[in-house]
Amino acid sequence: MTPGATVLTVTRRGPTWTNTGATIVGNHLFDYMKYLYDGGGIYTTFGHGDSWDNSALITRNLVHDMQQPYWAVYTDWGSSWIRVTDNVIYDFVFGSTGGCSAVDLGGAISHIRFSGNYWADNGPLWMCGPVEDLTIDANTELPTDDTQAINACTTDARCAQIAGTAGLQPEFRDILH
Repeated sequence: MTPGATVLTVTRRGPTWTNTGATIVGNHLFDYMKYLYDGGGIYTTFGHGDSWDNSALITRNLVHDMQQPYWAVYTDWGSSWIRVTDNVIYDFVFGSTGGCSAVDLGGAISHIRFSGNYWADNGPLWMCGPVEDLTIDANTELPTDDTQAINACTTDARCAQIAGTAGLQPEFRDILH
């Protein structure tokens, strides 16, 4: 994560911390959620800024092989000011992206942008309520079958580049085997 200011926010449910300018970039997340239930490969909650200028950025990640629910990129309870761009997401349990926008309980989700992602469904699913200021733009749907999703990504230059550069630097990748 990049350095950012931390701000205390008080909601109906008490104080919460708001981070600004966080970045989650270039990770290869796989075979996750083996032991926990209700999580994701990348999980956010509450505020991540107060404008697009200091929002969080989740970009160029490869997320696959989820073992238990819910979303691969999980923008949960009160998440706001988050840009999810240029990620490759497949083989998940519940959905590629989404969360629980509990408006009546002080957990409304707002100001979320999904752009340029490759995912094996048609995008975000919000279980508990509406999302305010939601942008879904220029994303590409991959096949739901894992092998077909991998093949489709391999034949798309941008998708292949994102997937191929996510994770450990090449000189360290052998430690995974």
